[in-house]
Amino acid sequence: MSDEQLHPPASWDKFEEICADLFSRIWNDPELVRYGRSGQRQNGVDIYGKQNGADSGVQCKGKRIWPPTKLTIKEIDAEIEEAKKFRPVLKTYIIATTADNDVAVTDHVNAISEKHAAEGLFRVTVFGWRELTRRIDDFPELKEKHFDIIALRQMKRTMPGEIAERVVEELKNSNIVIPASADHTTRPNSNILDQGLAEAIERDVAHRYERALQRSVFPELSKKDELAQLAVEIINAKGAAPSSGLRRTILLRAARSAAARGDLANARNFLAVGQSLSGTDSDAPARARVAVAEGNVNEAIQILRDLSDADSRSVLLSILAKERGEDAALAWISAMVDLTTPGGESRRAASFGASKR
Repeated sequence: MSDEQLHPPASWDKFEEICADLFSRIWNDPELVRYGRSGQRQNGVDIYGKQNGADSGVQCKGKRIWPPTKLTIKEIDAEIEEAKKFRPVLKTYIIATTADNDVAVTDHVNAISEKHAAEGLFRVTVFGWRELTRRIDDFPELKEKHFDIIALRQMKRTMPGEIAERVVEELKNSNIVIPASADHTTRPNSNILDQGLAEAIERDVAHRYERALQRSVFPELSKKDELAQLAVEIINAKGAAPSSGLRRTILLRAARSAAARGDLANARNFLAVGQSLSGTDSDAPARARVAVAEGNVNEAIQILRDLSDADSRSVLLSILAKERGEDAALAWISAMVDLTTPGGESRRAASFGASKR
């Protein structure tokens, strides 16, 4: 957990709160404040404080994470012009964003800072989300407050020494990568980790799984098969383990993804391990995907043709469209209305319909 990836908050207000807490510590300024409120003229400043006694401001720019959006040069220039109107005159101006670090943005503000230095104006810096989280790592209390993550060094300070050492040792020996979803209530069993810590781990890994599913809808934007990576981690995990049903869910989904990408070896492995686990998820969509990857299209259709759940129908539609053509898919879909979206199957259905209208 000491190197756990932190994800940007969903709301703009929460992002500003995180930035206020972070820069209060970086600048060692307990009097730092969030400047004004939404609807008031703030002259480009959301957070005001003093860095080494010098007046300093922060502008917080939240950006959509998926599909990703960037902080633009036009936005930066507009905020800088507003910040020039702020009083007292600023010596340091930081634009904090949930967008990732960007070399073009850094080069742009460096050039502005050089020009400002000659004019006696403030220095400008952009902190992308990667840079912000690097600095958040220095303050474990912020990880716990804003991300429900308890860092090992924080545990050492707050727990009796002997217990803390046992927890640290157990975590070092365990590869805990257990995704969770709302449909699964069984959590990892451990006689060492307390319930709060287990829940924090579960929430974070659940986000990883949900993110992998979201990215699978846009395969052209993802060069790596994140579902396959997650499945490999689950298979190789040591120590604490998720419920059998949850492992089955992840592995069967990963088998489908790997088969669709032509990674037959991993697809077969994920399917076999998933089938060996108890759970409510049907293995039919995964078996059908593997059959198609093996060249057995008729077998795949036979596996799915009598199933009425939305997931099986969506996979069958995708297979029919790709392997038998659009006319066959349209003929079958005419009586089918209940389809799922993950994996791209329904998007294909929509495009086929549009092409025939």
